[in-house]
Amino acid sequence: MSNNENTLNNEDKINTKVKPNFAAILPILVFLVIYLGNGLYFEYVNPVEGKMGFYITSVVVSFGIALIVAFIQNRRLSFDEKIAVCAKGIGDSNITIMLLIFLLAGAFSGLASATGGAVSVANMMLNVIPANFSVPGLFLIACLISMAMGTSVGTISVLSPIALTVAQNGGISVPLCAGAVIGGAMFGDNLSFISDTTIAATKTQGVEMKDKFLTNLKIVLPAAAVTFIIMLFVSLNSEISVVHKYDFSFFLAFPYFLVFILALMGINVFIVLLVGIILFLFTGMGLGGLSYASSFEAMGTGTNSMFETMIVTVLVASITAVLRPFLTTSEGISMKGEAVWRELPC
Repeated sequence: MSNNENTLNNEDKINTKVKPNFAAILPILVFLVIYLGNGLYFEYVNPVEGKMGFYITSVVVSFGIALIVAFIQNRRLSFDEKIAVCAKGIGDSNITIMLLIFLLAGAFSGLASATGGAVSVANMMLNVIPANFSVPGLFLIACLISMAMGTSVGTISVLSPIALTVAQNGGISVPLCAGAVIGGAMFGDNLSFISDTTIAATKTQGVEMKDKFLTNLKIVLPAAAVTFIIMLFVSLNSEISVVHKYDFSFFLAFPYFLVFILALMGINVFIVLLVGIILFLFTGMGLGGLSYASSFEAMGTGTNSMFETMIVTVLVASITAVLRPFLTTSEGISMKGEAVWRELPC
């Protein structure tokens, strides 16, 4: 029998004996109990006045405790060896790419908010959309802006004052306008190319962003279509006053549309974000009232908002690296496996 045949037979034996090890999910279960459990408790059982339940228990602290559990669970390695394994996991190229993209996405979002680009997009579209379609128009605007910004909360913060103005000027239900904004913000954030969850999902699973976009689109588009039709039906059966005209700048809105188009074309996300940042710097300093100092302040504010996400990424990478010996077990691999594990890529 040739060496190639022996190699194939050995690989087949190992593959058939590899089994999942459910002990690997223990740290994740601990995280869910601490974060989700406390969130539900403080939200519904014992609410704290003025605070949302899920913001009381820090997601960073919860993952930190989960990492401690992972350290305790892996007794094959010394503490120093576990630290070295964590360092290898954090140093993975996908993790590094994610962290850099988070920084760029934060700078882009900070500049976009400071220049008023999102407000210009909303006002421009509201001037085009007929008054009777203001509510479904707000929904579509929220979808587009959240896809460009990559954040649902940021979209809601930007559009809520505009939605309130539209409701008051047009005699429209305020809760209906608020619902349109929130629904559109959730739709767009789910599909955004620069959303932190999108970046994490695609980089950790090794898939293209446009493939993730198309897959998610099949899920959320039917719900969005039904929502839009309902809002359209409500609008057509309501008496709405003429909505006022709103001021906007096409040049401040342009970077949003360009970023969205470049992302759909499958252009590298680094290039997309850098182009958006450069355009917002020029338009913001030229038209948006930004100075040299305030531009850097806006980018700093944006990147600061991504720090929690970046720390969570580092912690999850560490947990995965420490638990890698537990992810699969095989009769053909020694359970001691310390020397083998040290040689495995993280």
